[in-house]
Amino acid sequence: MRFQKIYIELSDICGLKCQFCPSIKGRRGTMSLSLFSKIALDCAKFTKLIALHILGDPLKIKNLKDYLLIAKKCNLKVEITTSGIYLDEFDFLLESPIKQVNFSLDAIMEIESRESRDIAFNKIFKFCRYKDSINSDIFINLRIQNRTAPKTLELKNILKQEFGLSHLSSNIRVGKKTIITFREPFLWNLDNDKIANKGFCYGLISHFGILSNGSVVPCCIDADGDIILGNLKSQSLDDILYGDRAISIRNGFKNKVIIEQKCLKCNYREQFNNNIVIK
Repeated sequence: MRFQKIYIELSDICGLKCQFCPSIKGRRGTMSLSLFSKIALDCAKFTKLIALHILGDPLKIKNLKDYLLIAKKCNLKVEITTSGIYLDEFDFLLESPIKQVNFSLDAIMEIESRESRDIAFNKIFKFCRYKDSINSDIFINLRIQNRTAPKTLELKNILKQEFGLSHLSSNIRVGKKTIITFREPFLWNLDNDKIANKGFCYGLISHFGILSNGSVVPCCIDADGDIILGNLKSQSLDDILYGDRAISIRNGFKNKVIIEQKCLKCNYREQFNNNIVIK
């Protein structure tokens, strides 16, 4: 069994309070290096790519380089998702094991201080220019939620001005391996009254998540840890992924049958996964 990527939450602390991310932060804290070492070794059996994201901002972790060194020793490529407000060093993000850096630009627009917003944007744009200047092969993804809110329109204008664009479209290239991507908004709180017991999801098929306390969840949307499949502090990843609950969920999705109550009301699954056909 192989996965496209495995999401690992190094910390559930990000320093921001975005309206589109209602999950409570700071409950689990930061994953220890020793636990991450065990998890990285386990993950290397199932994937080549780990994404350091569920909740929290990995750039807020002062010794992030130590975690990256462990990932590199395990021959894992790393994808990082960040708001960019802690982007103070560039070079280590533009070398192995980093494969891609995703910037959640909507998060910056949630900052009340315009001065602080400008500082964050300047860091990101400087990073993009520096990457091009050294001809780095790292991918940069500048993410925007595709909304018509005033803040989103302002964000689009900021990007147009920075990159000299007359218009914006999803996946538009603004530098070497640097793109702007529009993402459809979805409800993180899963407060969805519509219940559908038929449908598909990539959870436990192309990916799954590991929270900073070691708990394994079926997907990166389960930031609250409502569907705990096991915990890597005391179990192996093999035992968890081949456990009865994980097998039941995975087989259910493959047959378009929804097993878990949380998945029944998942807005993300309804918007993005229901029309997928598994062969």
